Amino acid sequence: MSTLVHIADSQQAIVLADLIARQPGVTEVTLTVPDGMTASVLDEASTFSLVISLVLGKGAQITYRGILVVVNGNVERNIRVVCQHPEGVAVVSLACHTQESGSLAVTTLQDHRGSHTQSTVRIMGVSENNSRATVSSTIHIEKNQKAVVARQVHKHLLLDPGARAVSVPALDILSDDVSCSHGSAITHLNESNLFYLQARGYDQKMARDAVVKAFLAN
Repeated sequence: MSTLVHIADSQQAIVLADLIARQPGVTEVTLTVPDGMTASVLDEASTFSLVISLVLGKGAQITYRGILVVVNGNVERNIRVVCQHPEGVAVVSLACHTQESGSLAVTTLQDHRGSHTQSTVRIMGVSENNSRATVSSTIHIEKNQKAVVARQVHKHLLLDPGARAVSVPALDILSDDVSCSHGSAITHLNESNLFYLQARGYDQKMARDAVVKAFLAN
């Protein structure tokens, strides 16, 4: 097991695949955003299983955008957001697409240890063929924290009868002065949407691809 620690030093986007390429064998990545800084992260390392920690300083902001396409094999992504100082803001957006016999397990933790902090986790997933996806998301707020806002949502679209998705949202709230929400929805492909597009000139594959693209971009 190898851990890579990276400290954001500019507003330039951090590309996880580039960081991993510099240190082969990395399984854990810790990204720290110093006080008052803003950083963005792009995660397209679909073939790697990673544990990612996003640590925010006072007044720091981070935006994480993940695009994971898993065709075969098993991939895990464990994302932990640590808001330990006031005014820290984190936004995590993850688009997941599992195909064939691929399996993806996503675990997120919004760990609020400081007052006046905010976090949002939004996960959009599509599974087709005989693929699997599991999403476990937890919001944790420590005792005696004030004015904490945390949001989490997971929406998943199943394209084929053999595709499966599991959603496990959880709240661990130890303070009163908070605003938190979580939710999940798993649904099958709406055939009427396909019919609507096909009636306007799309063939079946084009219609299906258009629905998937629109869902993931939502």
